[in-house]
Amino acid sequence: MSVDELTRLQKLGLPWQVAFAVIDRAIYDGFAVEHWNEIRVADRWIKSKVNQTATFTPVWDVDPQHFYLTMDGYRPNEFTEDIIVIDVDVSEGVTKLTYQSGRSKAPFSSNHRSKSGHTAYHWALGKPVTPPLICSCNNEIAIVGGTHRFHLAHHYQATEIPCLARRDDADLFTILTHAKVRHS
Repeated sequence: MSVDELTRLQKLGLPWQVAFAVIDRAIYDGFAVEHWNEIRVADRWIKSKVNQTATFTPVWDVDPQHFYLTMDGYRPNEFTEDIIVIDVDVSEGVTKLTYQSGRSKAPFSSNHRSKSGHTAYHWALGKPVTPPLICSCNNEIAIVGGTHRFHLAHHYQATEIPCLARRDDADLFTILTHAKVRHS
């Protein structure tokens, strides 16, 4: 590892963990810098009550090259699942969630403000985010990654959202009877 390279990346505003991922060539430095700059701007943006009460239309990124982003902190080479995109009826999905995947507080409550705010910021700009990753779990649905995205879309009254799912999770379609595989 080059100390000079680590210093250069940190001067660009990257946290050391992200800088190491760039040095390991797990992510591209241009993408990492843009992503972390967006996080800083979104942190300032969400502090406005006006932004917290506005309504945005969810926009989804269903590019398989970006599916790893549904999991916080994953690198592209760490997300090797065989994934499909399914369209989920939100009202059905909400009623089938496990307790752990449910939500009892509003998206902009202090518990959820940061993550919900970053997603809302993207949607305010018309930028897409990766869909949530769901799986079947004891005849219910668990959100493996993207809980805040799922509940924020529900908050904004989305009627249907794309979700990522493992191709071999056949129980999902028994639980979510209205879900449909999206064909690209």
